[in-house]
Amino acid sequence: MKRNHFYSGVNPTVDLIVINPSHEVLLIKRSIESNACPGMLAFPGGFIDSRAPKGALWEAGLETPKIAALRELAEETNLVLNQDINLVLVGEYQGNNRDPRDSELSWTKTYAFLYQIDSELYEKNRDRIKGMDDADEAMWISLSDLRKMKLAFDHNIILEDAVKLLG
Repeated sequence: MKRNHFYSGVNPTVDLIVINPSHEVLLIKRSIESNACPGMLAFPGGFIDSRAPKGALWEAGLETPKIAALRELAEETNLVLNQDINLVLVGEYQGNNRDPRDSELSWTKTYAFLYQIDSELYEKNRDRIKGMDDADEAMWISLSDLRKMKLAFDHNIILEDAVKLLG
């Protein structure tokens, strides 16, 4: 049963934290028309598709969390990364109150990843970054500033877990 973009039971999602060489994090400003956290800053991410479109850059067939994270990043920010890059799993986050659309019948399970983009790739793509899909904007914000801000969903918790991995 589909309700409010959710199916009964667990709904797998992904988030991808991209950090550039200047310790800035790539964020999106969620669409003001979104039914979850409108206008708030969030990491690029979204639902894992049960079937990727034929001919898609990320392969046709069942999406893995990693492939979904790369697809969502491209769809929301115009930053396209190769499938063979190394994404670090920050953690898996599940619960009935992580997303405003969660309920006792339907909830999210998010696979959060971290990627540190190197200088060459960052410079090559820096001017291409823009808000797309369900993102009104895409922007880089310094990690130190970001840690003081209120983010959408439970992204503040995910950010702190990612910071621990950075050392």
